[in-house]
Amino acid sequence: MNKEEILKLIQELNEKQNETICIETKTANAGKPEKYYDTISSFSNTMGGVILFGVEEKKHKNKTTFEVVGVYDANDLQKNITNLCSTEFEPVVRPEINIFNIDDKNVVAVRIDALNQRNKPCYYKPKGLHNGSYIRVGDRDDNMTEYEIYKCISYRENVQDDLRPVVRATTKDLNEELINAFIEKYTEDKPNFSKFSKEEILINAGVLSKVEDKIFPTVAGIMVFGEYPQQFFPQWFIAAIVVPGFEIAKLGKVGERFIDNKRIEGNISTMYNETIRFLKRNMKIGMKLDPQTGLREDLPQYPIERTT
Repeated sequence: MNKEEILKLIQELNEKQNETICIETKTANAGKPEKYYDTISSFSNTMGGVILFGVEEKKHKNKTTFEVVGVYDANDLQKNITNLCSTEFEPVVRPEINIFNIDDKNVVAVRIDALNQRNKPCYYKPKGLHNGSYIRVGDRDDNMTEYEIYKCISYRENVQDDLRPVVRATTKDLNEELINAFIEKYTEDKPNFSKFSKEEILINAGVLSKVEDKIFPTVAGIMVFGEYPQQFFPQWFIAAIVVPGFEIAKLGKVGERFIDNKRIEGNISTMYNETIRFLKRNMKIGMKLDPQTGLREDLPQYPIERTT
């Protein structure tokens, strides 16, 4: 960074009359700011940016301006920023810090580069991972959501979501009959696995996951072999309805909204079979006779693929 670049950043702030996704200002003329760790974290987790210490945002009646007011002590502030970035963040942040004299006042410019995706999230250690991880949204530093943090960690650790352990479940939540049939087929296809224990086979197949010394079903295990997966994932269901016309909101002749409906739950195979039954129950079946043999042939409204 050089002085000309900093002047352009201040000019951009005054033109936009607002801080941006990549530019943040801190006054710091009466002492070091009490809070700026959130911006360091958010810049690291988003697309990087510059913090200008010694630039004040001033609200006027019709507009907002950004004016250079200087910092209390440039060297002390630089030392404070360096120590904070080196000791209070995970992973460690390595900022570029420069001091510029503008209008006989010192401005400390701190550039924070965005981290590589595999190193995110960057969080402020005193507040912990879930409360100390921030993301830049417009001109704000917002706490990252649980899902945003999970996405970062999943990418970093190459986590496959279907292999994620369901820690609220146990092996008792899996259907024993389905499990035994699966193991029989699995060892038939892969004879070398027949010497392993049942638990080892299921871990290898991704049905179970070992976390420290405990065993949990995986998401895939619950989906395929669960007795009642909706106990853990209530959003896993199929809503099947038959409407009287061709539009869901259109009413029938006597004001009916639907002719048939069913909430289909269970594991994947159960939901599949129940869905096919629902379709068969509600489709029209035509019939024709073979003129030579006189045998009847059913003609379903939708073709039914037969598999063995």
